[in-house]
Amino acid sequence: MTDPLARTLNQLEGPTERPGGLSPQGERARDLRDVPLRDLTVADLRTLIVEQQGLAHVVGLALDVLAENPDAAGDRYPGDLLAAVERIPSGFWLTHPALRRRIERLQARRLADLD
Repeated sequence: MTDPLARTLNQLEGPTERPGGLSPQGERARDLRDVPLRDLTVADLRTLIVEQQGLAHVVGLALDVLAENPDAAGDRYPGDLLAAVERIPSGFWLTHPALRRRIERLQARRLADLD
């Protein structure tokens, strides 16, 4: 059986249309769809999440990173990955309850650490 992390978003979901007029970040997200999941960096995960590309596949990877380091930084600022995850539309979390429970546990742990 093939390692699922060896696959790309385009392999898992099929290629997506590349509309004209994308921002540089949007262009980057489309390029990242051809990168094996295991090769995605924190910055790559943040970009894909902000551009809402492959969320079903990349949010779990982002939560793995955040479990180890909630302040993980992509290419913007410390904690930018968590900020991107927290901005995912609520509809995603409703359809992915296991991932929702993971982010809720992470947020609760962060709040407890502030006390």
